[in-house]
Amino acid sequence: MDGLFKGIADPVRRQILELLSRQPLNVNQINEHFGDISRQAVSKHRRYWKKRDGSKYTRLGGSVTAT
Repeated sequence: MDGLFKGIADPVRRQILELLSRQPLNVNQINEHFGDISRQAVSKHRRYWKKRDGSKYTRLGGSVTAT
């Protein structure tokens, strides 16, 4: 439960979660919504949610899409 609160306390993680609730996106697509953070930071936040909520990830070629 603490992990959930820690996750939603971070505004970037909340925004990523909101984006993924609308449609599947890969890291580059998520990153397009943020002008001030790196792709590596987006990947870090995405991995956080994957560990906490079991988000689904699909690999197609070199691209990984989160849903």
